[in-house]
Amino acid sequence: MAPFSVLLNEIHSLRSVIIMTNALSASARQTLVRLQVRYGRGNVPHARAFADLRPELRPGRFIWWPSMLTPEVVARAVAAESVACQREQVPEAVWQAAAGMWPGARALAGTFAPGSGPNCFGTVMAAAGISGAEQVWMQRGPFESFLATRTRLGGQDDHPGTLLVWRSRGGQLEHAALVLGGGWALHTPAQSWITPRVVLPTRALIRAYRTPGHRLERRALN
Repeated sequence: MAPFSVLLNEIHSLRSVIIMTNALSASARQTLVRLQVRYGRGNVPHARAFADLRPELRPGRFIWWPSMLTPEVVARAVAAESVACQREQVPEAVWQAAAGMWPGARALAGTFAPGSGPNCFGTVMAAAGISGAEQVWMQRGPFESFLATRTRLGGQDDHPGTLLVWRSRGGQLEHAALVLGGGWALHTPAQSWITPRVVLPTRALIRAYRTPGHRLERRALN
């Protein structure tokens, strides 16, 4: 995982936004928190998760403010929001076999993006060798182009070079992950600064992303 300083820098880069948010009226802040939760935006933790560190917090959810930017609070927030990366459990033979298809995967595993925005699509493209893709908020259009030019329908859950792609009922891209082989896969679960790129057992990753209305499509790198 990235050192705490990297994560703290991301929060400090948002300091002006945090200050502006907390300058709003109490009712406006409450409405903002409710909307954050309703639309799944994240980063609106429960105060009870930090009660021992910050007993003065009022019950309920909150949006970050500067006084919360301490190593202890941020470290706990990261641990609570993130699934532990299991890269150390991947056998060396699996990494070596995957390197031919996913030259960038090993370097990405367990790392954080420099800030919020970089997503699952960029992680897949960067793992396939597209420089810089892991640093940007990759839109659906460029990722569809990547799928059209670099992949074909097919693939198996235990073969390196397989992509797992989830689409909505209307065919819109929703999520993507890559198969390392040997029962392991890599993805970026969310676009938040708090979320690392994680390696998980392939079946566990698929189960975790099971969403009503989404269908899983398997593709293979050319």
